[in-house]
Amino acid sequence: MSNQSFLLSEFDELVAKIKEDTPAQWGIMTAHHLMEHLSLLFAISNGKLDAPSMYPPEKQAKANANFFDKKYPFPRNFDPAKTGKLQPLRTENMEEAKASLLMTRDKFLQYFGENTDATPMHPVMGPLDKEKWEEFHRRHISYHFEQFGLSKELLS
Repeated sequence: MSNQSFLLSEFDELVAKIKEDTPAQWGIMTAHHLMEHLSLLFAISNGKLDAPSMYPPEKQAKANANFFDKKYPFPRNFDPAKTGKLQPLRTENMEEAKASLLMTRDKFLQYFGENTDATPMHPVMGPLDKEKWEEFHRRHISYHFEQFGLSKELLS
């Protein structure tokens, strides 16, 4: 299955399966925080939210190469901002967070449909094109849904 197919179909099924009380297998994030976290990354990738670079260009290039060329997995408990704490929730409840997430996903798909050469800045890996953002989202989403106990079989 292509990254875009995953984002268009399987992703909705995964979002529907996770519940407010679904516990994380590791890390401090709640399921509600996860929905908002994924929504934030879609907002960055659809050009609606500028994310400041967290690293100098040479470190971004290395992170980009490790992720896309070497296919390094996401490390557990990765905290690039090094805060060690959860962000305050922006939505009232899980259903609102899910709706916001699906809307930002749709805006991502629309954005790259209209801006095929765009390269929004990823805060860790630098500017990414459509294909790299799609791959990033698929792997990032898969990592987090595994964190919340959805089996790898659903994500492959």
